[in-house]
Amino acid sequence: MSLKAVHICFIILSVLLAAGLGYWGIQNHQVYLGASAWTTALFLVIYLFRFTQKMKKINPLPFWLLGAIVTWPRNVLACSVCFGDPNSNLTKGALAGVIVLLGIVGFVLGWIATLIFCWARKAEKLACLDPAARLD
Repeated sequence: MSLKAVHICFIILSVLLAAGLGYWGIQNHQVYLGASAWTTALFLVIYLFRFTQKMKKINPLPFWLLGAIVTWPRNVLACSVCFGDPNSNLTKGALAGVIVLLGIVGFVLGWIATLIFCWARKAEKLACLDPAARLD
């Protein structure tokens, strides 16, 4: 599997997770969380289409089908914690755990994006210094 295909797969999974978080936020009367997650999902879809237009050799249809199969309603049944009392300590702990994990994932993805941005800027500066080393 190529790096481009893995990238598309991660984008699709991120879209599905953001859309699912948005749905969950709206269902639990957390409108700002739902709206921000759906906005993120929308921007990820736009990014996905721009990326696939740039890389026309890759067909994203198999990845969309894989995402649809993985998120089929029968496959994503809630765990026993979700069926319990919403005011119980177990449910509040699970919610806190989800929020902490989302924070960690967001931090790591932000750090990776910053690293890529810094490397791209450095590559542009190096390309300006040595025109023969251009990757065009």
